[in-house]
Amino acid sequence: MLFSIVFAQGSIVFVLAQTLGTTEDKQIETAPTYSSGNKTEQMMNDIDEMRKRLEEINQQIIDSNNKIADSQSSIEAQFEAIAAYDSLIEGYQESMLKIEEIIAKYDELIAAKEAEIAENQKRYDENYQIFRERLRQTHEEGAPGILEIFFNSDSFIDMLTSLERASDVLAYDTSLMEKVVAEKKELDIQKQEIVTLKQVQEHEKSIYLERVEAAKTKEAESIAYIKMLESDIETYQAFINITESEGQQINQNINAA
Repeated sequence: MLFSIVFAQGSIVFVLAQTLGTTEDKQIETAPTYSSGNKTEQMMNDIDEMRKRLEEINQQIIDSNNKIADSQSSIEAQFEAIAAYDSLIEGYQESMLKIEEIIAKYDELIAAKEAEIAENQKRYDENYQIFRERLRQTHEEGAPGILEIFFNSDSFIDMLTSLERASDVLAYDTSLMEKVVAEKKELDIQKQEIVTLKQVQEHEKSIYLERVEAAKTKEAESIAYIKMLESDIETYQAFINITESEGQQINQNINAA
């Protein structure tokens, strides 16, 4: 019985070939028998053929052992790669934890700004109601004109004071409203800046997530490759065992010749 190995896409497949009724099979399975005639020459030819086959077997065993050594070396390299991927994944996950802490702080800042904006809105609404009420009263009661202030004033200084007071009230109301509006705009800008920073961190976190998944994929590929190499080693070893058995049978036949 003759055996050979076929290598296909990184895996090994046994191809077992048997030629029934051939001289070689008979030589391997049983000791040769010879008829009368040129017995010595026939025996020498048979021994030469068996020795050639024995050399082929020895070379096949050497080649298979080399393949096993190469596969074992590749397995070691894959284990090193897996260790490196584990280290990468650990680093990425640690970075993501830090990013999540930063995002949580941004959430706190956003909540604080939203509280400030709500308080600002409350002040705005209160001041706006006061402003509207003052305008309503002025409209219903009538705003004092310059002549009315002039005739109702006891002196020129009293008139100027009354005019200045009326102007100050209007300026104060206007300034108060403008201040509240400006404060609201500033708070909105600050909130948006924090939201933008949070979005940047979330994007960075998504990048790390992609890197973790890529490293896990590579790690899974290395594990699958190791399993394939281990299967190859088993196949090589099985081939060596079969080939050694054939070699032993050939040696017995040579000794019996």
